[in-house]
Amino acid sequence: ENRASFVKVMDGVRDAAAGGEHSLMLALDGTMLIAGANFCGVDGGETLPKPVAVSAGVAAIATGASVVLFKKEDGSLWGCGYNRRGALGDGTFVADRYSPQRMAKDFETFASGERHTAGILRRELWATGNNFAGQLGDGTREDRSSFVKILDEVEAVAPGYYHTLILKADGTVWATGDNRRGQLGDGTTEQADKPVKVRLP
Repeated sequence: ENRASFVKVMDGVRDAAAGGEHSLMLALDGTMLIAGANFCGVDGGETLPKPVAVSAGVAAIATGASVVLFKKEDGSLWGCGYNRRGALGDGTFVADRYSPQRMAKDFETFASGERHTAGILRRELWATGNNFAGQLGDGTREDRSSFVKILDEVEAVAPGYYHTLILKADGTVWATGDNRRGQLGDGTTEQADKPVKVRLP
């Protein structure tokens, strides 16, 4: 049932992340657990009312609307969930990957938005998935099933619903994708399929 106040879920947690209809928890012992929509295909059915373990030996977690990402202690990056728009970057548009798949690149920093995923490796920004508004920033509006390189000298990335924010090493902020409400911050309401510089005050 829906809750109008906070309820305790579990102890011994060092990180947590919320997706569209699911939640991730990373326990102190390195176990990643999932509750809600069962995007990782663990035992328990389509809906998990209590956290269920997905993988041990996990160092970091992230999630988007319907994609789960986690980096293991050996540095390998894994993902599971909805892939119809290519958000897992495995070279396919297979709808559901409900068991963890090794990702094509072991990104140092990674994040997922509505149906697109971005990662940073040696300050190179890469992206894959839904691109109908240009949120990947590759100069097209074509969905990608494999990671494509977007920019160099990137420190951080934050995918949103249909747009993406990028922090470069020089301290400038860039954005790409849907801009109907001015969310790119470039002084216009025009969509961008390549990163545009945010106009800070």
